[in-house]
Parts: sequence; structure tokens; C-alpha cells
Amino acid sequence: MKFMELGFRPDTFHTVEAVRSVSSDLLNDLIIQVKSTKYLLHKFPMLSKCMRLKNLVSSQSLETETETSQE
Repeated sequence: MKFMELGFRPDTFHTVEAVRSVSSDLLNDLIIQVKSTKYLLHKFPMLSKCMRLKNLVSSQSLETETETSQE
């Protein structure tokens, strides 16, 4: 089994105004907004670590863009 380590390196994330994103050649496919800050992320690493997020995504329709609000 392959092990993937996710860490916080200063050059891995960058911020522009209230949007934080991962420095990568791949396009983000998941946007999480906490108050006024948006996080542009990649779905695969997040789904493998968070069962609640996996359930939210699997319950959504197969539309290209969906918005789910959790309070």
C-alpha cells in the first residue's frame, strides 16, 4: 500500500486576497469556504481522509459544479 504524506511547506500554499490554494499543475476540483476565506483544493486527498466530506460528495448529483452549505 502506498503512503501519501500531506504537509505544510511554506511554498506549497499561496494566498491571494481571501483565496488560499495549493501550488500545483493540476486544477482544483473542490472549493471549501470558511467564513470569508475560500480554499481551492484537490478532491482526492480530502476524500480519502474525511468520511463526512466523502458522504457529502457522493450524495451530490453528477453536475459539474455543485454548492453545499454546512453550518
